[in-house]
Amino acid sequence: HVSEYGVHWNFFLTLSAVILFGNVAIRLFGVKNVGWVGGLVLIGYEVLLNKFNWFTILTDNQSVRRTLLEKNKEGLASCIGYISIFLLATRIGFGIIAVNNERKLCRFLITLSVVLYTTYNILSVYLPVSRRVANLSYSVWVLALCTGHLSAFALLHVHNNCRSTVLDAINKHQLVVFLLANVVTGVINKTIYTLLIRDAMAMAIIFIYALVVVGL
Repeated sequence: HVSEYGVHWNFFLTLSAVILFGNVAIRLFGVKNVGWVGGLVLIGYEVLLNKFNWFTILTDNQSVRRTLLEKNKEGLASCIGYISIFLLATRIGFGIIAVNNERKLCRFLITLSVVLYTTYNILSVYLPVSRRVANLSYSVWVLALCTGHLSAFALLHVHNNCRSTVLDAINKHQLVVFLLANVVTGVINKTIYTLLIRDAMAMAIIFIYALVVVGL
């Protein structure tokens, strides 16, 4: 849908922008400092969204799109949020690698996950969560979700001394899984008008989608 990324913009252009600008930031500031950079950029972006009316402009579906910028406003603006997520995730990843004890790693991930989920719950009361513009509350939710999943895998490994075969398979075939997931997403978007789907049906579709991607 046009309101997701814009008329010409798409997910792959966003991915390219994240990789390009994210790596430039890492080279300029170093891995240890990109977390601060990502956090400051994200806060600055949220100020623009709320204090300078960017959120209303970006989410207005009734406005006429005349210029190239207006036609792709959602995709271009959300890049700021996604680049910030990338930088913060890079810093978290660096912290994970630095921990050489599995139990300490579990504590680190669980603590970080709790802090992020708590922050998200507070932010979501005041700031609407929007994947469309990748705002502060959405970005914190993404990081909380990822660290939460990593915590679960780490706990499983430490207490049961076993590895997730699904996680290992995805790690070995990341490109294949990524392309397959995008093809399945495209099929769903072509066969179902997702904007009109109710929450319960949407959850059922996501559950089946996950089973298909993991199963194949």
